[in-house]
This record gives sequence, C-alpha cells and structure tokens, in this order.
Amino acid sequence: MSVIKKIDVWSVGCVISELFLTTPLFQGERSVDQLVEIIKVLGTPTRREIAAMNPNYTYSNFPTVKPLSWSAVFEGITYDSQVVPNDAIDLLSKFLIFTPSERLTAFDALAHPYFDELRSPDLEFGPNLFNFTQDEIEVASKRKVLHTILPKEYWEQFGIQSNKDTTGGSGSFANSTLSANTNGDVKATAKGSTSTASSVNADQQYVLSRVQEIAEERQLVQPTKSSPQKN
Repeated sequence: MSVIKKIDVWSVGCVISELFLTTPLFQGERSVDQLVEIIKVLGTPTRREIAAMNPNYTYSNFPTVKPLSWSAVFEGITYDSQVVPNDAIDLLSKFLIFTPSERLTAFDALAHPYFDELRSPDLEFGPNLFNFTQDEIEVASKRKVLHTILPKEYWEQFGIQSNKDTTGGSGSFANSTLSANTNGDVKATAKGSTSTASSVNADQQYVLSRVQEIAEERQLVQPTKSSPQKN
C-alpha cells in the first residue's frame, strides 16, 4: 500500500476517534502542538519508527514518554449509555501507529470484527455496501479477506465455497525541522534563509520542552507502593 493510502488510514483513525470523543484526538492549532499531542498518546517514537517516517531525520534524543493504553484514552467515554466497544478500540490501535507500513490496510480493516454488524443479514440499510469493483474483489482475494468482508449471501455470486476459499472473482520527519499534522507524518520545512532555520530550531526546542514536561508529569503520577503496616 502506498504512503498516501497509509496516511489516509491514519486520518480514518483520527475521524473515528473524534466521533467517539466528540473532540479531536490530537488537538493543536499548530503542527508542532499536534505532534506533542500524538506523543502524549502514542509515546516517544523509537529510532526505528522515526526512520520509517523519514530516514533523513537523524535526531532521536527525545525524552522518554510511555504510551497511554487505548482503554485509558477512551475511559469514561460513552455513546447512548454504552462504552466504546473493544472492537473499535482494537481497530483504532491498528490505524494509529507511527510506522506507516505497520498500519492496518484498508481491506484488512473492512474484515475487522468492528464491521461485522454491517454484514448481519438482519441489518436494514439503504445503499448496497458491497458493490465492489472487479479490481477491489481481486485485491480482497489476494489479501485472503474476501470471504470476511462479504456477507454469506454474496459468496455464491463471487464463487466463494467456504472460509478457506478466498479466490472467488476474476504527520515525515526531515533533517530540517520537527513539525507534524494529524496524518501522523512529520512534514519537512525547506532549508533556506536564517529566519527559516531559526523557526525550525524554535519549533524543535518547543517540542522537546513540552515532551520533557509530559515525561516529568507521568513520573509524578506513577502509583507508589504502600508501606507495610506495623503491628
């Protein structure tokens, strides 16, 4: 899957998160603010993750921030008096990953249990959700998810015999700056004037200072072991 599609998958994760939270997951007026919010949730990216986003970016001395659990991110969030489903949290955890190549692909996402309700024979829904093109059918077949994304009533139409038969149907980092957007890939700022370099350095220092604050805050709120009671 291309980088653009991987960015789209990240964006889908952000949109679904906002639907549950009723507010953006990674809020920030500037891209550097959004980067800080991403690190708050996903933790500090490793050198390998930074290289996957942009191999030209060599700075990796960020303070260590441990990621939040996704259950903590959605703790207390309800819709119609129901908590966020575990399947939804699992899906989002597979979308919102630093390394683009490790994000769930679009077709694999369609096969995720979170969307099983859409395949229920009792579901009454207007538009046909399964009018895939021939190219899409072929891609789903190659990824071995065709039998999962299609309800059983469509299996005969596409020549699927069983769950095992899936053959039916014929925010990037850069060495010049540190800024991010809600795509989870960090954008590069072109080198040039002294003012540009100063801005880049200021942004990098801002991110480092904010990440350091988060790391210190997390250390302060870590639970401490209770002292043994004396007789």
